[in-house]
Amino acid sequence: MWKSLLFLFLFNAACLAAAGASRASVASEQPRLSGQWQGPLKVPGGTLTLVITIMPLSNGAYYAALDVPQQHINRMPVEVEVKDDNLVLRIEQAGSHFEGKILAGGSQLVGTWQQVGLTAPLTLARSVAPAAAQATQKLRLTPPYRESAVTFLNPSAKVKLSGTLTVPSGEGPFAAVALLSDSGPQDRESEVQGYHLFGLLADYLTRHGVAVLRFDDRGVGKSGGDYTRATTASFVT
Repeated sequence: MWKSLLFLFLFNAACLAAAGASRASVASEQPRLSGQWQGPLKVPGGTLTLVITIMPLSNGAYYAALDVPQQHINRMPVEVEVKDDNLVLRIEQAGSHFEGKILAGGSQLVGTWQQVGLTAPLTLARSVAPAAAQATQKLRLTPPYRESAVTFLNPSAKVKLSGTLTVPSGEGPFAAVALLSDSGPQDRESEVQGYHLFGLLADYLTRHGVAVLRFDDRGVGKSGGDYTRATTASFVT
């Protein structure tokens, strides 16, 4: 009996250790993949620029989307599979997938793009905002309005969301808006390649007399919840 109990104890300990190692592996992969990746895909008759945005979620999964500017494709869903340095990106809507490796210290994704009638090498490099844009983002002057970090609770979904509230200077009342992201989980700035869409929009509106609330989507930034488990019905509660 004691041998059986000892075996069960060791087995459970091994399972817990393996689970912990798996979570640690996922956590270590996420920062390497987070960001926007871009590369040229040679196709018959020319070259297409592929842009893939990958964002880690709080549950260890990823949100990813494909943009192809020349074909007016925006935010087409991408499924991410990663194990060690091996990466698979599946785009079911396009009947395509990319298989490759994470190389150059996490700055390149090198592999093969496959779709019906086409198999071609593809290298995706991490996009970096221009130095001028980066300097602009780091420059933070005191705005001529009130800005506060806020949290609020969705009691139906039992989710606490975090965001930023900007209020015009002077006495109210003021018109007010809440900025809502489109498809896919995004942070309160709706940042793409160093361009803070919601931050700039909130700044413009608040300077013109409108109070603005922008917030991190579920499972992103400082907001709780799990975006992958949310439904349309729960979003509107």
